[in-house]
Amino acid sequence: MTETAAAFPRFKTEAGRARYLAAYDAALADWPVPHEALDVPTRLGPTHVVASGPTDAPALVLLPSFAGSAVVWRLNVAGLSQSYRTYAVDVIGQPGKSLARRRIRNRREFAGWLIDLLDGLGVQRASIVGVPSAVSWP
Repeated sequence: MTETAAAFPRFKTEAGRARYLAAYDAALADWPVPHEALDVPTRLGPTHVVASGPTDAPALVLLPSFAGSAVVWRLNVAGLSQSYRTYAVDVIGQPGKSLARRRIRNRREFAGWLIDLLDGLGVQRASIVGVPSAVSWP
């Protein structure tokens, strides 16, 4: 079984996966500021991040709501990237280009993933902005 086939999020069909990724890439093509796409290795799998803004600016990690992806920040990132190095994250196990090798079981695992992500980005200090969700962790 390939990593993609065993990873989350899962797609019912390869055609559905291809349509989703095409829509994602189209939204990213409208990203209003220069950016780079990064895939950061973590204990739960590679995490996709869209980085924008000055590399020497303070770090600002942007987390989407449940069932959202990094591209939801497209309308806000131009203003935020003026003063911050923004990192729009495809949260592991949710829609996007990050690939969880297995489901996250609890908050401790999620916290470990976030630590891995920040370490992989070389971020020692960051502000975090998130969109609240009604989902709770066991």
